[in-house]
Amino acid sequence: RLPSSEVRLEILLSLGKSPKALSELMGETSRRNTTILHALNDLADINLVMQEGKDYKLTTLGSMESTLLQYSVDMATTL
Repeated sequence: RLPSSEVRLEILLSLGKSPKALSELMGETSRRNTTILHALNDLADINLVMQEGKDYKLTTLGSMESTLLQYSVDMATTL
């Protein structure tokens, strides 16, 4: 199931590029840490994101979702 929140989608796309710390996600999304942490917890609950040390990264399933999402964004931009 594709995350329905704009914040979760932004996080998936961002982490699709590379693992990031909370501060990096805050800078890229221009969102508060509490908003991002809530979205990260939601994504972790459906096995798309995991925390490794201070960084957050995509799981294998999350990586596939992020890739498909990026293809959809690219296609919509092209059309």
